[in-house]
Amino acid sequence: MKRVLLYMFLIFVGLTTFSCHKKSNEPTIIISINASDNKQVIENFGASDCWTIQNVGLWNDTLRNYASKVLFSKDFDSNGNPVGIGLSLWRFNIGAGSASQGVESNIPDKYRRVECFLDENGKYDFNKQAGQVWFLGKAKEYGVNQFVAFVNSPPVFMTKNQRANCSVKNESNLDETKYPAFADFMTEVILGLQNKAGIKFDFISPVVEPQWVWMGGQEGMHLDNNSFAQIVRNLDKSILSKFLQTKILIPEAGSFDYLYNNKQSGCGHQIDEFWGKGVNFVGDLPSVAPVVTAHGYFMNWPLKLMLNKRDSVNSHLQKYPKLRFWQTEYCIMGGNEGIATVPRDTTINLGLYVARLMHLDIVKGNVAAWHWWLAVSTYNYNDGLLVADDAKKTIKDTKLTWAFGNFSRFVRPGAIRLEATLSNNPTIITQTESLMVSSYKHINDKKMTIVAINMSKKEIPLKFKIDGVKISKFDAYETSGAKNLEKTETISSDDEYIIPPKSITTFYGDIE
Repeated sequence: MKRVLLYMFLIFVGLTTFSCHKKSNEPTIIISINASDNKQVIENFGASDCWTIQNVGLWNDTLRNYASKVLFSKDFDSNGNPVGIGLSLWRFNIGAGSASQGVESNIPDKYRRVECFLDENGKYDFNKQAGQVWFLGKAKEYGVNQFVAFVNSPPVFMTKNQRANCSVKNESNLDETKYPAFADFMTEVILGLQNKAGIKFDFISPVVEPQWVWMGGQEGMHLDNNSFAQIVRNLDKSILSKFLQTKILIPEAGSFDYLYNNKQSGCGHQIDEFWGKGVNFVGDLPSVAPVVTAHGYFMNWPLKLMLNKRDSVNSHLQKYPKLRFWQTEYCIMGGNEGIATVPRDTTINLGLYVARLMHLDIVKGNVAAWHWWLAVSTYNYNDGLLVADDAKKTIKDTKLTWAFGNFSRFVRPGAIRLEATLSNNPTIITQTESLMVSSYKHINDKKMTIVAINMSKKEIPLKFKIDGVKISKFDAYETSGAKNLEKTETISSDDEYIIPPKSITTFYGDIE
């Protein structure tokens, strides 16, 4: 009798649980995914160590360990929540030596000045940039295995004006006679950091945003395409002479537009300039990676313009089918609708805006990698994944941190994007006002990831229809006004799930 009563109780509990499962009055959207409909391979999600990292890396262990944990960890806490956003690539800035010049550097903000590993007497000191090097080591410790070294300016003693930024508008600050020395500097730093921190850099970016004038405010150098090509050729020779495996990333264009437009500037049309058969062709050099890199600034609003720019990049890349496309730097600057550059926004609105841009760059721009600018920022500005206060010595995460993590933590290197279609058949424009969905399969890890972004103020019920693979259940992780990449539920792959208003939900499941 007791056994019968126990069975009846368990049945009652099951029925009660089922009947209490949340229902919605909104129409359910079916998300159809074909596991054989392969798109691009996702290679990484990253961020850079400019400039605050140098200071935070010298703070006490509690603070710097917290920052590194949030940025790099792939672990879960006792409740199943991610403790970090699991960045899969780290960008390390090789400084030019403006820090030793103080106010004479033409960089008023002391935190934007950077040390240099090399002095004017030819001596290397790899105890420089110690805070950055500390984070480099922590990235490796947490399992980050893709590293980019990037250079904003040659060392100050190699430049025409002995500064890390330019004195003459639209003129290179590096004399041609110094190209070999600049190349050897970069490769010696790669070797030195390999010995110091055990890091083997996968990539080196010798020039960043060469289109801008860089006449103060930070380290930087303007270059036309011809000068750029000469620097790349010299760097290739230096890499080969030292038997390095590091590949050169180019062109780190300041905006997508310079990849196929603005030829008249002398530093535009860079896809054809560097991979076409013209005088600046460097795409056949052994050390040049088959990757086109650009920064996502100034081409994101109006929305139709943003989408057209992504189409234009891809139409030009069709001529070079072996090339991949990486978005390698972004933060909120001019040209953004609904999100101001300042003051700092720590709400879900910024998280949603950036998640939408990441989604569109991936599904419309077909990027294989997506990088944020500052990993940590001290500024009242929407430029940092984490926010530091130098006076109070505090570091905090924001909604942007975890919104980024909806992608970076669960869409791992090697994931293949799959086409995801919505049953209400929205246009890409109407999706940006409501529900956007992207999906990925991880063949080696036997995982599937689905990222759903609800931009609207209404809840949205959805169900999955997945063909080609079997998945029994998904864990759901939500970033919203109330949650920071928090595990909310484990659902059957056949269940309906209600996406809360103004939220990002990542579904992560095993492929059986």
